[in-house]
Amino acid sequence: MDMVKLKIKDLIIDCKALIFDKDGTLTIFESLWIPLIKKRAYFVALEAGENHEFEEMLLENWGINPKTLKIDPRGPCPVSPRNEEIVIGTAAMYRKGYLWDMAKKIVMHAFDKADSEMDLTLTVKPVKKLKENLYRFKKAGLLLAVATSDERKDTEKILSHWNVLGLFDTMVCSGEVTKSKPHPEILFEICKRLKINPNEAIFLGDTINDMITGKKAKMALNIGVTEGGVVPKEELEKFADIVIGSLSEIEIINKKIFKENFQKKGLTQKRKLNNFFIKRKEAF
Repeated sequence: MDMVKLKIKDLIIDCKALIFDKDGTLTIFESLWIPLIKKRAYFVALEAGENHEFEEMLLENWGINPKTLKIDPRGPCPVSPRNEEIVIGTAAMYRKGYLWDMAKKIVMHAFDKADSEMDLTLTVKPVKKLKENLYRFKKAGLLLAVATSDERKDTEKILSHWNVLGLFDTMVCSGEVTKSKPHPEILFEICKRLKINPNEAIFLGDTINDMITGKKAKMALNIGVTEGGVVPKEELEKFADIVIGSLSEIEIINKKIFKENFQKKGLTQKRKLNNFFIKRKEAF
């Protein structure tokens, strides 16, 4: 398939695919995880016969301030898959005097109960103009994929509710690879399914973990997106190749018009591209 020419800020780059992290990139991160983790903490405390202070202790261990409900961008909440969150909850109970096996059983049962009662379609919100932008990318001829630490059933339910699931050519979810982010296996698997090389695809994410994953995979570009995430822009900029506010900032370039403009401007853009990748190599 042909490369598609994109413009992101001052950079023009060719690629065949866009690979998206889900939570915080396609969705508003807090709209899902705060109500879900609160419900999980409630059911853990309820099953253990503990009080509200115990719930708050669990929230803190999962990286959520129980008073302000703000998520710590450096904590486990933005990056940990479900199985790791269970271990974190189990360890918190163990430190409070619970036997490990008993604590794990309580946490797992509470997670199952909370997750089954949570209607994600009522709580999770998409980033602005999600459908419009995905259609725009697809129309331009780009392959689209999702790389998420979330469960497949939840991912498909959310994307189906927004009528965008069919726009994605493939997705890899929690448990479908042996190693979680920041190991690049998830991106390698997606590129294998799409029959492209990693350096022919752009990875978009909202966390430092995402950016490290993309760099380890040697993607063509790793874009930090701030609209739906919880990591401050200045933190993302330390690890991302480029940081944008929203997906709408990714422009599709008409090749014919670009060629005409390129000839008029001479080597200016070429120099910009060379300087960008030299800086990127030195930084990494």
